[in-house]
Amino acid sequence: MKRFSARFWWAWALVLALLPGGCKKPKQEDPGPTRTIQEGGGPGVVGVFPSVERTVTAVELKQFYFYYNEMCENKTIPKKLSDMKSLQLKAQKYYKAIEDGDLVVCWGGNTQALGGNPGGTVLAYGKGVLEKPGAVLMLNGDVNPQMTPEEFKKAPKAGGK
Repeated sequence: MKRFSARFWWAWALVLALLPGGCKKPKQEDPGPTRTIQEGGGPGVVGVFPSVERTVTAVELKQFYFYYNEMCENKTIPKKLSDMKSLQLKAQKYYKAIEDGDLVVCWGGNTQALGGNPGGTVLAYGKGVLEKPGAVLMLNGDVNPQMTPEEFKKAPKAGGK
C-alpha cells in the first residue's frame, strides 16, 4: 500500500477549505427604500449653493477658431450656431458652451477677408468679459487673454454687432 506524504495531505486540505467558499451565491443586499428626486430647490447641493459661472479660456477660444476658420476657408461663413454642424459633431463641448450662452460668437465674421482692422475685431468671447477682464478671440485668430470690459465695449465686433 502506498503512503501519502504530509505535503499531499496539506494540499488536499487547502483545496477542500477553498472549495466551499467559491461555490456559494453572493447575497443580494437590500437596496433599502428608494428615494424620489424632486425637481426644484430640494435639499441637494444645487439648492444650497448657487451655480458657478463657466469661464471660457484662451485655449478654448483658440480651438474654437480652428473650427470657425475651417468653414470660412470652405467659403461658408457661419451666420448662426446651426450652420456649424462640424462643431456639433467634432467638438460638442464648444457647441454646448455656445448653446448655453457661456461662449458668445459674433456670427458672420469672415476670417478670410481680413480688411480694415482684423486684429482688433472681436469674433468670440466668454460672457463674463462684459463685467470683468477675460479672454476674447479676434477675427484674425489672436486671443487677448485679459481684455477689460472697457476695451471690449470699444472694440469692433465681427458681423457688425
